[in-house]
Amino acid sequence: MSSKTAGQRGFTQRQMYDLCVLRSRYPDMKLAAFAELPESPKREDGSRLVISSLSEHLKGWREKVQKGKPSGMFSVKI
Repeated sequence: MSSKTAGQRGFTQRQMYDLCVLRSRYPDMKLAAFAELPESPKREDGSRLVISSLSEHLKGWREKVQKGKPSGMFSVKI
């Protein structure tokens, strides 16, 4: 799974952190536009993530960014 692709196994903690860091660069952008960014994660088929999934993944993004990079590569279910 590439770092920009959300596969069936889910995101790793690092990918979740990277997504939150990306959101911190565009904090006021609507999620639909955010999902269209070239660096936003995509599904394995190349389509964008569903807005509701993206919203769920980004809950608490400010706190996640403040905590810093995770040390593990654990996968979380999406």
